Amino acid sequence: MGKKKKLFTKSIFIGVILGFILFFIAGLLFPPSISERRVNEALTFCKANNLSTDYAIFVDFGKHSGRERYMIYSFSKQKVIFRCLCASGLNKNKFSNIPGSNLSSLGKYRITNGIITMSIGREGLVVDGLESSNSNARNRKILIHHSDVLDVSPKSIFPIPIIGKGISHGCFSITSEGIRKTQELPKPALLWAYQ
Repeated sequence: MGKKKKLFTKSIFIGVILGFILFFIAGLLFPPSISERRVNEALTFCKANNLSTDYAIFVDFGKHSGRERYMIYSFSKQKVIFRCLCASGLNKNKFSNIPGSNLSSLGKYRITNGIITMSIGREGLVVDGLESSNSNARNRKILIHHSDVLDVSPKSIFPIPIIGKGISHGCFSITSEGIRKTQELPKPALLWAYQ
């Protein structure tokens, strides 16, 4: 291999590594945010549907899975007070309300006080779908639950995607700290998943 070709290959490798580092830093410095319009719509929806007007959870499935896209928003503080990673269903670019699809569903959900123990022995918070896009959530056993895989790096890992077979089959699979924070919220509360 010629000297120029080795230098070129080395330059490409260094460029790729630096690109990943810059994307990682950008993920930490510029986390996903929620538009004022969406916040106002959520508060109006909470008031109209007897949901907590203290907090709401926003899940931006339009953001990369390596970003902290599960966000707890305080209406009184008018800001996101907690964020963490959240895995989506088995195909990150598709959504479905069909039982057995193993895909996430978009729309507004009611988080209840209910806790279900899953077949693998892990507990999950019950959510009820409130729109036609997620009306089968209870039948599909869609839950908010913890995943050990996400606790390995509970902060932004962008540009690396969340990888792991079976992390989520349509559920909101989040970090253990995310579960604790969500359990502490007054219920019923709004969870809004969107893209």
